[in-house]
Amino acid sequence: MVEAFKNFVDQIPSEIMAKTESHSDANMIIFRPTSFIINEETYLEDYHFVLPSSDPPPLRIEHRVHHFTKGKLISVVPETRLSCTEPALTRPYIAMMVKKGFFQEIPESPVEKRKYHFREGITLTVLLVLIK
Repeated sequence: MVEAFKNFVDQIPSEIMAKTESHSDANMIIFRPTSFIINEETYLEDYHFVLPSSDPPPLRIEHRVHHFTKGKLISVVPETRLSCTEPALTRPYIAMMVKKGFFQEIPESPVEKRKYHFREGITLTVLLVLIK
C-alpha cells in the first residue's frame, strides 16, 4: 500500500481491509471492497470515487444525507467528511482515491492509460486526458 494514502487506509476497519483487493501507485489507489463502513465518519484528503454494483446505503456527505443507486459514479471532492448511515446488502464494488495534487500534474504529461485487473474478469481502464 502506498504511504501517500496511509491516512485514508488507517480509517478502514482491519476486518474490512483484510477482505479488500487493492492496487495502488503514488497518485491513485483502487479498492474492490465487499462491504461499506457503517456509522463511522471518514475524512477524505483526496478525490474519492465509488462505482457501486448494488444500491449503496445512504451516504452522509458533510451534513447532508444523499441516496445513490447502483451503477452511478459517486464523486467526492477532497477535504470532505462522509459516513454511511445504515447497513445495506452489497456486492463487491469499485472505490478509488486520487491525490488532489495529481490533477495539477496532468497538464504536464500526455495522455496516460493504465489498466487494473481484478478477480472475476473485471478490468478497470483509467484514461486521463486533458483537453484545453
